[in-house]
Amino acid sequence: LGEGSRYSIMLAEAGYGVMAPDSFASKTLGLRYKAPVPFLASRLRQANTKRETLTFWCGNNVYEQDSTCSGAMVNQTGSPSYPLCYESNAPTIASHPDDWRQFYERVFRLR
Repeated sequence: LGEGSRYSIMLAEAGYGVMAPDSFASKTLGLRYKAPVPFLASRLRQANTKRETLTFWCGNNVYEQDSTCSGAMVNQTGSPSYPLCYESNAPTIASHPDDWRQFYERVFRLR
């Protein structure tokens, strides 16, 4: 998210068409997936009509709040895992640094 989504919002507000590729978008590929916010443009337009609900600095404007991308290397219960979702939890990574190093290298090459 971060800066890319903020630039997209500014460009759209200025009247430009914005196309933003999203590597989380395809549930059918089974690589990475997060559930998108339905009717995103309408939702952002409505949220940004009032100063107290502006979404410009929001950490997540694009995906459902409870949507996660569970990595295949993380022990899970009940939720699907995706091979290109990764973990940023330091203790988890420190517990198997060589495995995570190889994993991140593969994710980088695939991107």
